[in-house]
Amino acid sequence: MFVDADDALPTDALASLHRAAEKSGADIVKGNNTVFDRLRETPANHDVARYRELRGDAVLTCLLEHRYVRGHPWGKLFRGGSLGRFRFDENLRMAEDLYYCCETFTAADSLLLLNRSIYRYRRHATGATANKYRSGAYRDWLDAVEGTARFARTPQHWRARQSLMLRSLAQLAREARRLPPVEAEPVLAEIEARREQWGFSSWTLLIRDRLGPRTWIQWIKLRRALGEIRRRIAAAE
Repeated sequence: MFVDADDALPTDALASLHRAAEKSGADIVKGNNTVFDRLRETPANHDVARYRELRGDAVLTCLLEHRYVRGHPWGKLFRGGSLGRFRFDENLRMAEDLYYCCETFTAADSLLLLNRSIYRYRRHATGATANKYRSGAYRDWLDAVEGTARFARTPQHWRARQSLMLRSLAQLAREARRLPPVEAEPVLAEIEARREQWGFSSWTLLIRDRLGPRTWIQWIKLRRALGEIRRRIAAAE
């Protein structure tokens, strides 16, 4: 199990995960988590309301969909015997977590989603978000998302991967709205270049790939965020 230095665990977190792992025999057990700062603590928006057990190709599909499982190692218990050989890529400035999770979820035979909170994630200041744009580390995240192609084996994996790629662009665009126009301009150019490179358009999402309403919502969010960034840049010129 992995725990970030500034996060926290509920008292019975490890016991809950271990009991669930022994009872189910799952290779990976993932619990719910809360998000907290000095003012409040709330459930994460990807928590599950009931137990879910997935096997085979559905394990990686669940990760790539990013609906119930996100690409970070914390909040999960991994079977050491079969999954303990994997390591993080220290050459990456960002998204090394995603590669690690893709490797372990590809090798895992089963995944259990536990409907109880076992992790407390500390919400970071907005300055930490801005730093990844100023340093250019966000490009590493996009490269990592693009690189998930090496793990996709089935049509379900490829559709989930397409959804993750679009979700990532939409997230970056929404965060970039808070940047000063001079810093947002190169981010806008990078997102537009990736969108074109990855072949996203209204026609491909709705007709060709048939990725569904959740992906369509991400497409709308992306377009709105990009439009707002363009207007802010134009107003600053």
